[in-house]
Amino acid sequence: MKRILGIIVVAFLLSSCGTTYESFKSEYSNYTYHAKACPANDPEGATHSCGLGASVNSQNEANNTALGMCEYSNCVVVKEGNRYVFNKQTYQDNQNQASMASMIDKAKNTCRSLGFNEGTEKFTDCSLKLYSQEMELAAKQNQQVVIQGQNSGTMTIYDPVRDSDNMMRRGMGLVNGTCTLATYYSC
Repeated sequence: MKRILGIIVVAFLLSSCGTTYESFKSEYSNYTYHAKACPANDPEGATHSCGLGASVNSQNEANNTALGMCEYSNCVVVKEGNRYVFNKQTYQDNQNQASMASMIDKAKNTCRSLGFNEGTEKFTDCSLKLYSQEMELAAKQNQQVVIQGQNSGTMTIYDPVRDSDNMMRRGMGLVNGTCTLATYYSC
């Protein structure tokens, strides 16, 4: 009961505007674990949009409190204690993997509804064809070459055809089981 009351008190105290993470940690230095959660698209967000949390029990509890206090639905933990733990590139890669897995699941579900039995060669062919069509459509919608980082002297050129080929190869690996989400970029 004391823990729940402590969490509720911390939650109300966290809702006060203008509290920086450093002053929060100082004020709640008797708590072992601290966390800061901000919107994923703005991890250095304004203080009022981020949530702060503290716990005497676990880092996970502090993280959950901070996520609960964050004002947006796309919040992620950006700091645990003194460590900055959010990596925007990793977050985007995970979002892309989730999107790819969703496309594969959609293709598999369509093939099931068409009467193909999972595990058969025809099911795999159906899934691959539907997945390939969706990738080609996405590539056609994204035909432009994007250049980033001009001020830093680096240039990244996105080739939709190459990216589509790589995604189809990896997607086929996910469909036929030779690849997993954990090994996605290396298959």
